[in-house]
Amino acid sequence: MLTSPLIQVCQEFGNSAFCVTAVGNTVCNNCGAGFTGCDPYDPLRVHICITDQSPQAYGVPCVAPETCQAGQCSAIQRPPPLEETCTGAPGLDIRVVRPSCTSGVLCNGEDVNDIITCDKNQYFSKDSGGCKNLPVNHCADKPDALVSNLTDCTKGVLCKDGVAANEIPCGADKVFDNSALACVDKTEDFICPPMDGCTFETTNPPVTPPVSPPVTPPVTPPVTPTPPGVTSRPATCSSSNANMRYPDEENCKKYWTCREIRTNSYKYVLSTCIGSLVFNPTNSYCDLPQNVPTCTVA
Repeated sequence: MLTSPLIQVCQEFGNSAFCVTAVGNTVCNNCGAGFTGCDPYDPLRVHICITDQSPQAYGVPCVAPETCQAGQCSAIQRPPPLEETCTGAPGLDIRVVRPSCTSGVLCNGEDVNDIITCDKNQYFSKDSGGCKNLPVNHCADKPDALVSNLTDCTKGVLCKDGVAANEIPCGADKVFDNSALACVDKTEDFICPPMDGCTFETTNPPVTPPVSPPVTPPVTPPVTPTPPGVTSRPATCSSSNANMRYPDEENCKKYWTCREIRTNSYKYVLSTCIGSLVFNPTNSYCDLPQNVPTCTVA
């Protein structure tokens, strides 16, 4: 499912973001094989993915305490920022993004070098450094023996012919020790498998996409500067205005978003509306030019 080669989307490379040519309807919208995904820059906005089109905002933003989770509004706690996944990483290291475990990051020290997002019904495997299909096979490439349960360290699994033949629960305050091949008392220094406690998916019902989605023209014409009188962004980007968007002072196709780039560290990020869309300061989203008469497209 290829998109028009003229459509551009935003894609992250490490700690920077650039406009790149879209090569599929799953570029930079985290939809995977599904119809919906989450805006990577706005935790309250759901995206809808349509073949041959760039990501489109779907419905109204989520209302607190809900945020976008796996392409739908959900009250499940959001995972920490990706940068926190790399905390304490010793040089290059592949880590699973918890608690969903449906994506992974390549850490270079405490910086994020790359992000791998799996399709729905897949999980990220630290061992392979890629995505695998759910459910998790605890016995893949394992001998016929007792092994650890990869998603619950309070259980062991008896493997036979590469599949789980039986599950061994260890009981309260005990964990399965893969080196001892037995249940042992849990200690503070015991290290569970990387996917212990992974959720993999949310429990909310799926979001139904609209029948007639808006069409975004692939041409990006020049625009005139934003006219005076429009609300300007505050001088300071902080937790008080996190994820809020403001029009650019010189170009009405562009807007600034206050983002938390690290825990309690905020910075304005400049973005450009795709195609012929322009920034609408009334609803703080990219919109059709006819809905923003103060922005004149040349």
